[in-house]
Amino acid sequence: MQLTYRLGDVLTPELFARHDELIRNFLVFEHIPFDANNLPDTQLTERKIRELVEEIAAEQG
Repeated sequence: MQLTYRLGDVLTPELFARHDELIRNFLVFEHIPFDANNLPDTQLTERKIRELVEEIAAEQG
């Protein structure tokens, strides 16, 4: 069994605001269902969270 975590428990509101498009594109590309009006409630596995954080870090340069 894989544990899932809420994005809102991992990312800060500032990261959501600054990287909204990247986060949404990542979720679509990975076929992860999400509520467009409530991204923080999106559930991801630890592996997917790690991948998303790596993409955010790469974008920040």
